[in-house]
Amino acid sequence: MKSLSNANDVQSTNKAAEEKQSRFVKIPNDKTPWILLGLDYADGFVHWVKVNGTPMRVVCGGGLEGQGFAPNVCPLCALTHEKYSEAKELEQTGNKSKAKIIRDWANEMRARMEVHVKVVRGTKILVKKDGGNKHWEADFDPSDDEDGNVMAGILPLSSFQWEGLTGLIEGENTEYITSGTDLGNRILWTKKESRKGKKSSYSAVVWDADEEEGLPDIEVDEELMKIDLTENFVIDPSALENTVNLLTGQATESISDDEEVELETDSSKEPDDSYLDDDSEEVDDLDDLDDDDDPEEAQEPEILEFEDDDPDEIPNSPKKQVKKSVTKSKPVTKKSTGNKVKIGGTKSGKARL
Repeated sequence: MKSLSNANDVQSTNKAAEEKQSRFVKIPNDKTPWILLGLDYADGFVHWVKVNGTPMRVVCGGGLEGQGFAPNVCPLCALTHEKYSEAKELEQTGNKSKAKIIRDWANEMRARMEVHVKVVRGTKILVKKDGGNKHWEADFDPSDDEDGNVMAGILPLSSFQWEGLTGLIEGENTEYITSGTDLGNRILWTKKESRKGKKSSYSAVVWDADEEEGLPDIEVDEELMKIDLTENFVIDPSALENTVNLLTGQATESISDDEEVELETDSSKEPDDSYLDDDSEEVDDLDDLDDDDDPEEAQEPEILEFEDDDPDEIPNSPKKQVKKSVTKSKPVTKKSTGNKVKIGGTKSGKARL
């Protein structure tokens, strides 16, 4: 067991967390090209909580079957349920201000769905064609990227960003995407659009894809390709119990870095200032967790990069959450070249990440 009183323990935990966090990439505001490094993905429900102001990530004990709210098997879900009940009782006695504080805390603790995929994030360049016409093209060469936007890593998606990605399959404007395999044999694009919720505006991620198949010649770190994404969603009962103890003031020791808890770190290479930086939606009472909200209207608050979720809407009930499956196969042939793995090569351009 590590202790906060031991400077070496704290330093090693911070270093491990920073190294792990550096593997994650975020979605920029500008139009951005992407390549999927294979079609394998991992998903699960995750609690993001703040302990003494520090964001912590803990995989929900209910697993996928729990749909983010499983108080019978997950201690954090049980604590959330307890706080919702407490808030409801306070509201019934007329103490609405305190009830709101407790309900907001419960909303913050609720588990949300995450989907992790391996990607290369590129940048766009303005290309001038014959006749003076200009257009944007994807560039995945880090030597052309002064701002450090080009990188390979793990992209965490909210349920709505995931639905946007898989919604390209036989989509209204992407009929050429006929299966999940077609998401991995071409360049994908994201852009963020401002949308109006009931009470406030929010940023939505919109996906698109090139009609033409083909990928540039890219070499990525072999260690990235070896990462098992399912390890990001392993349920750790001790981490759940310890986090509940910390939240309720029963624990004084830090959580070990081998538990499924990820500390937010500031990275000069890839800053991520959106962890838990959201306007959490309000759940009026426990009945709202089971009602039949219209999935066209219901949305979750943002977690991680998840700016595309309207904070004014009540979250989807477990019965209404739907996820499209993607064929789990490799989009292109990969060849090992030392410590790098080569992909693509059907389009011009070469990059080494």
